[in-house]
Amino acid sequence: MKAMQIRPPAVSGLFYPSDPTLLALEIDGMIEDCIDVNVKGLPIAVIAPHAGYAYSGPTAASAYAVLKKRSFSTAIIVSPSHREYFNGISVYDGDAYRTPLGLMNVDVELRERLLAEKGIIKSSVMGHRDEHAVEVHIPFLQRIHPECKILPIVMG
Repeated sequence: MKAMQIRPPAVSGLFYPSDPTLLALEIDGMIEDCIDVNVKGLPIAVIAPHAGYAYSGPTAASAYAVLKKRSFSTAIIVSPSHREYFNGISVYDGDAYRTPLGLMNVDVELRERLLAEKGIIKSSVMGHRDEHAVEVHIPFLQRIHPECKILPIVMG
């Protein structure tokens, strides 16, 4: 049996707390502090910032507060690459991302369906190794829908 390929946290303790209890309390507090926005219907997508929580956490929390009301099994996270330069689009080739809150599994089946389209999307660790832009969203997802899977995509 193949060992799981897990992407470790790159910005834990820098962009958000590394202590799981403090991280959960911070996220839950930011979501609870959100103004209840009356959104017509339930969104299928949100755009949220990817900076450290001290700078953009409350704004990101407002997006996730809306998603909390919606049921979904997979979150597709699309981000730019800030640290590695490459052509095309990289979907994470591993099995899970780790944060202080635990593992969030990659939707391998959806990844394989996407890759079967034979476009510019490649399965790779490229763009994922030290990138914060995907990682900072995962703790929010772990708090609002801990059982969902992710499909992390980084644009080169």
